[in-house]
Amino acid sequence: MTDAPRATAPRFTILVAAYQAESTIREALFSLTAQSYPNWEAIVVDDGSSDATALIACGCAREDNRIRVYRRSNAGPALARNVAAEAARAPWLLALDADDSLLPCALERQAAFMEAHPGFDIYSLGTLLQDPDGSRRPWSVSSAHSGIESFTLDQMIEENLLTVTTVVSAERFRQLGGFRDLYLEDYDLWLRAFAAGSRHLHNPDPLAVYRVSQTSKNANFERRMASADAVLTDLARSPGLDRRQRRNALRRARLHRALGVRRHLEERLDQGETHRILRDYLSTADAYPNRLKWLGGVLLVCLCPRLFARLAPRLQTGSSNV
Repeated sequence: MTDAPRATAPRFTILVAAYQAESTIREALFSLTAQSYPNWEAIVVDDGSSDATALIACGCAREDNRIRVYRRSNAGPALARNVAAEAARAPWLLALDADDSLLPCALERQAAFMEAHPGFDIYSLGTLLQDPDGSRRPWSVSSAHSGIESFTLDQMIEENLLTVTTVVSAERFRQLGGFRDLYLEDYDLWLRAFAAGSRHLHNPDPLAVYRVSQTSKNANFERRMASADAVLTDLARSPGLDRRQRRNALRRARLHRALGVRRHLEERLDQGETHRILRDYLSTADAYPNRLKWLGGVLLVCLCPRLFARLAPRLQTGSSNV
């Protein structure tokens, strides 16, 4: 075991939920042990993996005493992170998925950023997307990511500007009850935090690396849309919203619902299925910013569903980043 240099109590607790991650967990944890900033701890929760995830994580823990490993039956990443958070000793929490990583300077630069800008509950950081070929590119879904900026609840209702790899006050996290067991548990947490009055600041410095893959949660479009619908509909019931914000949350919920139905509809058409196609298409109006195109689609679905299937991708779809 390595006695890594650190203060008595860590400043950051890294929450690592790991499931069937034997091919990536070592790289994720090595990205922590390579940090230039020593004052951290990592709590890995193996979420019922049947592969070598726990074995590899325990090996990393033997090499660095700042890493602790817990095992539990499979219950999903949200609850696994909550288990890690319960054992956290640091005042700041940072979730890191088992297939993602931090640059070696990440914690040092984020700590310096937080010291230079005190008084916030949530500090996001710039993120790089790593494609399957190993190349990296900035994750920038909004101009808001290009500079130091405090995101607002209004912005977060329109699109999710935060990744799960975001620093949050442990006190605030516990006040919110941690992650809820939802598919988009991170988006839900950030929305609830903003609605509760949490203060946020974004550090544009690209410090985290998100691995893009066909097996990641973001690849399941229909499930993401359904979860975003549920999260925003629930947010609209929050007492922390004014009438305009409540209306916008419900509008965005309808958009996500329609986008999910539209994707499912297009997949059915690709497979040659046309049963009840008109009924489903009529529920996708919110997915078409251009209502004239949508109305044209109604006619096309009635007259020639197969032709509609070929033309559907050309009809502009409303944007959604969750």
